[in-house]
Amino acid sequence: MRVLLIEDDKMVGAAVEQALRDAAYAVDWVTDGETAIHVAESEAYEVALLDLGLPLADGREVLRRLRALGRKLPVIIVTARDGVDDRIDGLDLGADDYLVKPFEIRELLARMRAVLRREGSGSPALLSNGMLHWILQRAKLRSTARHRCLPPASSRCFRRCWRGRVRSCRAARLSGKSTAGTRKSRAMRSNS
Repeated sequence: MRVLLIEDDKMVGAAVEQALRDAAYAVDWVTDGETAIHVAESEAYEVALLDLGLPLADGREVLRRLRALGRKLPVIIVTARDGVDDRIDGLDLGADDYLVKPFEIRELLARMRAVLRREGSGSPALLSNGMLHWILQRAKLRSTARHRCLPPASSRCFRRCWRGRVRSCRAARLSGKSTAGTRKSRAMRSNS
């Protein structure tokens, strides 16, 4: 899953970026509002994490401009502004969620998954480890070089493998069994 991190604080940004990479997300980190708007207009992201206190264009302006362009990019505001009026304003401007700093990275990851599960979030249901992207509804496997549509049986097998439920697709195909108890790897666990 590709994430746009919009955070001007170097310590917070570096910590969040590393935590997201450790959880197998592809992250682009920008530190000002103008760059955020430019990048969000020209690149495809599954979710944006937006701080409000940004230089050049504040987070509310970034959100206004993204929504004015008709972008359905799910946005989670991640900010130290904890007032009720700030939260209401952010959500009314079009944010999909609002998380107050400091926060646990596990909660941020859970909120990202929840936002992406919502109907109409603007993103297709997608599993990704940063190199391979699988669009669930279309059973389409994408890498940087190729796009492949999978037949239904391969699609089911690939889904089980991706989620770490079998040791290999070949073993699952040969045995016809699902080993749902198989331990998930760290990278797969964060995306399921």
